Amino acid sequence: MADISVVVPTKDRLPYLRKAIPMFLAQAEVKEVVVVVDGCSDGTLEYVKAASAGDPRIRYVDNVANKGLPYSRNRGLAAAECEYAFTGEDDLEMPDGFFATLLAHMAETGADIISGRNVFRGERETAAESVARTDRIPGPAVDRRLVMVHPDMNTPGDQAQPLLPAPMLARTDIFRKVLFDDQYRGNAWREESDFQLSAYEAGCKLVFCPHAMTFNVEIENDRGGVHATWGFKRVGWVVRNNWRFVQKHRELIAREFDAGNLHVYIAKFAVSRALSEVIEPQLVELKRRILGAPRRRGASKLSFSDRHRAGHSMAGDMGRASFSARLATAVGLVWGCADHLADGFFRYVGAFGLGRGPLLYLLSAACPPLRGRLCKATVPGSRTKVLLRLGSSDISVFNGIFRWREYGWDLDRQPRTIIDGGAYIGLSAIYFTMRYPGVRVVAVEASERNFALLVRNTSAFPNIEPVHAALWPQPGSLVLTDPGTGLWGLQVKEAQAPDGAAGGGVAGEPGDSVRAITIDDIIRDHGLGRVDLLKVDIEGAEKELFTDPGPWLAQVDAICVELHDWFKVGCTRTFFAAVEDFSVEAWRGENVLVARA
Repeated sequence: MADISVVVPTKDRLPYLRKAIPMFLAQAEVKEVVVVVDGCSDGTLEYVKAASAGDPRIRYVDNVANKGLPYSRNRGLAAAECEYAFTGEDDLEMPDGFFATLLAHMAETGADIISGRNVFRGERETAAESVARTDRIPGPAVDRRLVMVHPDMNTPGDQAQPLLPAPMLARTDIFRKVLFDDQYRGNAWREESDFQLSAYEAGCKLVFCPHAMTFNVEIENDRGGVHATWGFKRVGWVVRNNWRFVQKHRELIAREFDAGNLHVYIAKFAVSRALSEVIEPQLVELKRRILGAPRRRGASKLSFSDRHRAGHSMAGDMGRASFSARLATAVGLVWGCADHLADGFFRYVGAFGLGRGPLLYLLSAACPPLRGRLCKATVPGSRTKVLLRLGSSDISVFNGIFRWREYGWDLDRQPRTIIDGGAYIGLSAIYFTMRYPGVRVVAVEASERNFALLVRNTSAFPNIEPVHAALWPQPGSLVLTDPGTGLWGLQVKEAQAPDGAAGGGVAGEPGDSVRAITIDDIIRDHGLGRVDLLKVDIEGAEKELFTDPGPWLAQVDAICVELHDWFKVGCTRTFFAAVEDFSVEAWRGENVLVARA
């Protein structure tokens, strides 16, 4: 059994610490709890002195003065004596068997750093209610536009990702090697994200495990620890620390995330935080005073962003809940529209330039008949022009491939043959051709409309060979379905299977049949011999493709795949089980690259 040191920095939160220490020690793997007393004035130091005298598993470090959360974490981790360390919190709750689950999945996934699901619950909310509420939160666990993790998100299984919830388990020497940056001041917001990206850049594998779960209780008027600052002062520290974070990791963020222009990102972030953390609560309080509604003691609060994402209000009485919900919805809609407009504007500028981009964006937004109209965009750094459909995901895909270089892997040697599975409208095939001169690319696309545009876009590249088919483990006939994502995310299923995935979508596309083709067929028909790089972006069909791969897998040297567990549960687990002999692994945005050493 692995031994774990739990490191708990604390500042004036003695009532919570009294509950947390016995809870940590009740876990069989925990051999010590190291409390870092960060300039407390509420009797915490006296309490931990007495507790450590009665139980040698309780140890403490006294900062004497308040040094901040990152400094306290580093000092506690330096004092930890066990092989593994866990970054605990004084208000954390965890069920029995938490560390046993986390250690088992750490071994299974080969994680260097692992975090469980971290659910924030209200004071009047049970653990089951908070889990049910957060289960409804849509989207991926990492928001790549905001460069943030949703710590309470439920995912189908373990997944590697660059950002994790704050409570982390790792070998103690990793914490001592990477360290927390003590220049994050005030409420120290982003200190754990900074540590995680620093570890990611150092080559550590970070894994999110939804099977192990902790809870943080959201307490109204909590003024201990990092909650000692609030209102505009708190927002100021959050924005200042976030700016340090994105500046420090700007190159990694440009590669792995979709934040766009960092100055615009910070400006939008600052306004959003001011609205959610200051203006909305003050308007709610003003309404209460005007109407004379009593404040309900112990009424719990969740963050505005959480209420907005989950569609759930934790306000006390029905009058306040109704007003708060309406206010949150109104502010959220206004801000959401502004955010969407700004995001779309910059995407069009990225694709069509500052001259045509704003005009084309306004036209596509204001005139629906123009959506789908073909417009030429110039590939950055070249004279190559491609056709994109206005008002479609083509613009986002163009920026992702050519601006953010989501396929810009540093391979050990230049590939000579590439199979592009899920080639969409040919942009990735063109990128590969331009990045690797002389490479031969077989571009496979299932959608007839996407394939027609692929052929037009790649007509000037004789080394790109378009194939109208869908990758599948065996030849046959498949049916296209639309889960609601449009042309960008069309899926396939076997023609004889019951219809469980079709859903409205693009006229003339869902329900159409398409030829299924195997990778063995492609290798044979195109005389490839070996495949230097297999790119797979096939909207969940990777689960079938890698469930029982044929002889072709031995002929592939590297695989780049986007995994779609939110479409089809088990994609990640199936893929990594199939490629366990590929010793190299790297992540870039939503894509993972595995390669033979």
